[in-house]
Amino acid sequence: MSHRNSKIQLTGVKQLKHQDTSSGITFASAKHASADAAVLMAYVIAILDYHRCYVPYQNNNIQLATLHEKVNKLDLEMQERKLKLEMNSGLGVDKEDQQEPILTDEDLPRLEQELIDLQTQFETAVIAKHKVDQRRAAMKEILQHGELAVQGLANLRKKWTGQVADMESDPGLVTNCVVAAAFIVYCFPLKRSLRMEIGPSFLNSAQKHGLPTPSKQLFQDWSVVSFLTEKNIAAWYRKQEDCSIFLQNAHLVLNQCTDQWVVMIDRHRFALSWFQNRKKGVQLVKHRNPSLRKVLERCLNDGSPLVILDIQPQLLLSDPILSSILHNKDKFHSLHSFKIAVGEKEVECVPGFELYMMTTVPIERMTHEFLSSLIVIHFVPCFNTVQNMLCDRYAQLDRQAVHQVKTQTNKDASAAIDILKSLENKLLTSLAAAQGQDVLDNVTETKRFSALVEEYDQAVERLDEVWDRQKELYQQQEDYKDVACRGAVLFDVAQCMASMNPLYQISWKNFVALYDVAVQGTEKTIDKSIVDRLTRLVLSSLLQGVREEDQLFLELSLAIQVEWAEGRCSSVEKKFLLSPFSTASDLYSSLTSTNTVPSGMPVPNVKVFVKKPFEWMTEDQWHDIQIVGFMFDWFSEAIERINKEGRENVWKQICENDHPQSVPLPESLEFRITPVQKLLCLCTIRPDKFLEIVKWFVPVALGRGLPEKMPSLTDLQVSMTPETPALLLYEKGPMAIGRTVSDLASRAQKSLKSVELTGVSGQEHEVIRLIQRAMMNGSWVLVEHAHCCPSLFQTLDHLLSESVSKNESFRLWISADPSSLPPEILQDYVRMFIDAPLQMKTAVLNALSWVPQELLRWSSRQEWPHVLHNICVLHSALCLRANVKGIGFNATYVWDVQNLWDALRYAKEEFTLADKVDPAWGTSSAKGISWTGLRHILTQIVYGSQVTDYGDYQAVKALIDLWISQQATKKDFEAPKTKYKVSPNAYALPLRTANIARAVASSNLSSSPEMYGLLTTPETRLKEDQHILSRLKTSLELLQHASLPKQALKMRLPSTFVGPTPTKLRQSSASARRHRVSTVPRVGHVVAKPSTERTVISNAQLIHAAFLKPCKDFDFSELITSLVTKIYKGWSKETLSERVRRLGPNVSFSLWIKEEIEQMQDILNELRSALLVIKGALDAETPPPILSPATLTIACDLFHNRIPDVIYRLSTSTMPPQLEGQVANWVYDLTQRCQHMDRVLSLSREKVPGFWLGAFFHPEGLLSIYKQDAFRSYQTKFSVAEQFSYLVEVTTREKELLRDAPGEGLFVFGLHLWGATWDRTASEVSDVAPKPSAQPLPVAHVMAVPQTEKIAAMDFGKYMQVYSCPCYQSTSGKSSIVMSLDVKQDDVPALRWPLRGVVCTLRPF
Repeated sequence: MSHRNSKIQLTGVKQLKHQDTSSGITFASAKHASADAAVLMAYVIAILDYHRCYVPYQNNNIQLATLHEKVNKLDLEMQERKLKLEMNSGLGVDKEDQQEPILTDEDLPRLEQELIDLQTQFETAVIAKHKVDQRRAAMKEILQHGELAVQGLANLRKKWTGQVADMESDPGLVTNCVVAAAFIVYCFPLKRSLRMEIGPSFLNSAQKHGLPTPSKQLFQDWSVVSFLTEKNIAAWYRKQEDCSIFLQNAHLVLNQCTDQWVVMIDRHRFALSWFQNRKKGVQLVKHRNPSLRKVLERCLNDGSPLVILDIQPQLLLSDPILSSILHNKDKFHSLHSFKIAVGEKEVECVPGFELYMMTTVPIERMTHEFLSSLIVIHFVPCFNTVQNMLCDRYAQLDRQAVHQVKTQTNKDASAAIDILKSLENKLLTSLAAAQGQDVLDNVTETKRFSALVEEYDQAVERLDEVWDRQKELYQQQEDYKDVACRGAVLFDVAQCMASMNPLYQISWKNFVALYDVAVQGTEKTIDKSIVDRLTRLVLSSLLQGVREEDQLFLELSLAIQVEWAEGRCSSVEKKFLLSPFSTASDLYSSLTSTNTVPSGMPVPNVKVFVKKPFEWMTEDQWHDIQIVGFMFDWFSEAIERINKEGRENVWKQICENDHPQSVPLPESLEFRITPVQKLLCLCTIRPDKFLEIVKWFVPVALGRGLPEKMPSLTDLQVSMTPETPALLLYEKGPMAIGRTVSDLASRAQKSLKSVELTGVSGQEHEVIRLIQRAMMNGSWVLVEHAHCCPSLFQTLDHLLSESVSKNESFRLWISADPSSLPPEILQDYVRMFIDAPLQMKTAVLNALSWVPQELLRWSSRQEWPHVLHNICVLHSALCLRANVKGIGFNATYVWDVQNLWDALRYAKEEFTLADKVDPAWGTSSAKGISWTGLRHILTQIVYGSQVTDYGDYQAVKALIDLWISQQATKKDFEAPKTKYKVSPNAYALPLRTANIARAVASSNLSSSPEMYGLLTTPETRLKEDQHILSRLKTSLELLQHASLPKQALKMRLPSTFVGPTPTKLRQSSASARRHRVSTVPRVGHVVAKPSTERTVISNAQLIHAAFLKPCKDFDFSELITSLVTKIYKGWSKETLSERVRRLGPNVSFSLWIKEEIEQMQDILNELRSALLVIKGALDAETPPPILSPATLTIACDLFHNRIPDVIYRLSTSTMPPQLEGQVANWVYDLTQRCQHMDRVLSLSREKVPGFWLGAFFHPEGLLSIYKQDAFRSYQTKFSVAEQFSYLVEVTTREKELLRDAPGEGLFVFGLHLWGATWDRTASEVSDVAPKPSAQPLPVAHVMAVPQTEKIAAMDFGKYMQVYSCPCYQSTSGKSSIVMSLDVKQDDVPALRWPLRGVVCTLRPF
């Protein structure tokens, strides 16, 4: 740099210092912008100072060069003078010429002074030269270190400049900060799916309220962790955990970046294991542990971290020990010691104390006060995190060298990151401290800067080397990654089950223990056998901890996840399998919005398709096949060739065969699709065979990983230890647990002590003393009904966790109802559900387990063991039939083991009388068994005593007649329809209960509805179908890797709807697709007119429609506007009174129709007023007023496209099932009912051609009016009083052909028959399973006649075949019978129909 340029730059600096700063950058403004901006400003000033200091150094160099030139010039002059003198002396110059000036003494002082001056000048020049050399050397050294520092800081300068630029130039920085703060406060307690949805919605809400839009938006350009943490740290977290949700939790837990303590919802105690690896020296204590105070005081004094386990949210804030600490976290940010109250005592607290709390209580059970006082985190590990940890675990067990290297690498990486962070902080601190100073004038400071930069660069290189080593280690994990992947899948499914039911939670510790057992002792080479072993072991443990009704779903979920993890199932296929038409609708909507709908593509919600290729194929099946072809390319070719090359027979078998899973698909599909894809096809085309198809798929997908048998108490015993008791859970009545555990103890040759808790005070101490003695002598203890004493579990926790020696043979068994148990005990106990069985074979085996061996040998009669077996079958059949809600029995009944004991006792008494010896003759009385008497006792006393419905009584009687008879005790007896038969070897001598049980277990006894008298229809398969499908709906959101549809996220109204109960759901599977398509339109299309036919709705159809998610991208205002215009106008009070007055003198009929219309008007008024308020709030430009709770509930329900719960409760039995997607049909049905009422009001009673009884709230009132009139007419005519009854004849007429009212009685229509088929040709009921579960009946003629005339109208033989079929308002409203229909079939006894559960309803659901 030239001197001139230096001067120009210095001048610029001076001008910069003296120029007006009112419009420029000042230190104050830089500091106000951010700390980084101030540091950057200091850095720029330091560079300018560096250039300023370089100018004197340059001037000195120029001066030094000038002096060198003068010295050289003087040397040359001296040499020339000397040369001249020598030349003169050599040439003999004339003495006159060589004569020098004569010097005298007077010249000496002058010469001496000149010499002194010259010497002084020389010394001065030498000193100046030395100083210049020193200055030059110093400047050179400063320059070298300065160049190194500047070059090293170049990357950091770029980074800092970018950060400052982002912060200063981004006006939306405050938006990201506000959204991040809201996300931390409100979203961390939520589960994965809600957190992913609500987080981005905060950003949309902020922008909607006027906050500036960030150039880099949170959740899109920034992840939460990247926004809140340093880049290197975020990268390190990603390499370790590889899960955004887990990273968020880890950041908040490890950094304690809030002013509130952290509570982790950790159902599996995964966070505890992870936390112990991250925080060394952490202390653990349970909330209810008496030593909590002692441990807390020690941690406060030592400054060590403390984790409190199993906190009780309802008790925590009021806990006197923790209250002061919980409300004063800000004190713990102090750098000095302080005192804090722990109870009534003050404790010294040193800096460094950290408090963490963990609980298994779900957030739904936490109070608002608790959530506002603490930071609650829903700590759930993701798939990749679990897989990485299981990889490390496998390496630790079987690859020790690799594990050690990886552990050291992780430590090196963590240390390198800490060093980088420390060095960068030092650099920033040094630059900030040097602000306004000439840093480069100080050699020491320049060297220190250079050393820091060099050390930082070396740390970056070390970190890169560590990450390279980690990459190599991850590649080595590929050898055993399959095992870890399967383990992660298993734990993922376990989390899903625990989310559905908190009782299913499994601890990470127990899961890892199972993983260790499966992995240890295996060969070095990894093969599928290890994966199968792991699957079999973990699945067996999971199955024993879930209810029987959830076991098949658990297997199905695992099979689907296994196929997904191994790449044989895409996310779209999985979502389509769980919710087919919802997935198709979402895709169709996205294509419609982008105008990319393929020509000819079937519309999922509208039935407009290409004509079906075969006449035998239903429209629904053809629709489903087209939908699958539209969604997946691998199926589209099969549709194009469906009617070619003779494939008709193949498709016909798939659509009609009772076992479609056994039918091979066309060759173009069978050999090139995966099992999941075949499952997808079959379930879509044949939803009526859903369970059979699932049971085929599970073994195919899991293979040898599927356990060979369901877990039993024997398997549970293997998992027990002296410290780990067995918890036997029941809700509907336990099995014979005492006898079963006693048998196990006998086989193990251990003594068993049993105690049954009743809640009496003092029992707890007795049980503890019994357990303590058993721990010493090694015996077994069974504690029954432990839920009667909840405090016992707290005492047991301390007792079992104590380090006292225990006999290794000690085992503790506990049975309890889980509803009142503390949730944390599920982590420490092995458990099994012992509820009443749901499968027929299991139920019979359970009933046989209650039969003592002595009772089997009570009688020597040949029929005796057969009777005991038949009573067990009868009891199981009645219990299982009672589980078939809505069609099994008309009312709810509960039969337990006491009824079984009573039945066995009465049978024992009957056979005792038959075997009684006559003392007069000394021989047997040869008295036969009174089968009629035994059946009467069972019907009237044992099982029929609680039956309140006559139809149910007939069904119970028919079942008892079937199994308790002489014919049923014969060796060749087979159950009707099912052909169930027990092997004769079961009754071989000597008689043993175990032999009969083995024969039953190996028999063909199935859970077919025929076993308990019902036809095999979709209704009778309802419970398990509905349960699994509802679970599948939930799993769509819970399984962490389900690909959810990418919809525009909106703030949705809250939904408190839990879903329909089985008694409210009815619809046939054959019409399921029709209902799903035509009666469940998209929310945006509710204005379309529904079908004019009233859809018959049954459970089997609605269980498929129940889990269809309506499309949420619609205009809610448009929906409300449409409903306001569609609601029936109704009647004013004046108009109604005037029209009722015109009906005539029949006061009873007038009052009845007026009450019906007034009740309907109340519903219309409630709905209309709510709709108008909602519409006004939506249309208002200013903020709308606060809605009332009732109005808000209606808005929530309508937003989710279902009948408002407020309206639904006004008349439950006359309303359709409360499902999503029913609003349009409900409004149409309401309108039709209003129109029918208005027609009845317009016509006189005598002119109404037919009454739609389902339109009225109290149709029995109308029938009573007709019965009263008939009774008065008869009494007037014959002057006698006689009992009247309804004579209901099902005609062959249709409602459309009705023109006039009958001469006597009335015509009614809209009736539906359940459990049988109506033969319109023969006008009789038929014992054939109906395809739709509810059969619409023709018009019925109802008359009220004397009872004698009704019997006389038919001969006695015909009368015994007539079944008085009860008619109810709906299947969900069976509280009272409206009337009874007289139905029959020639030559078929009437008892068959109650056995089939045949009923009639006024409404089609």
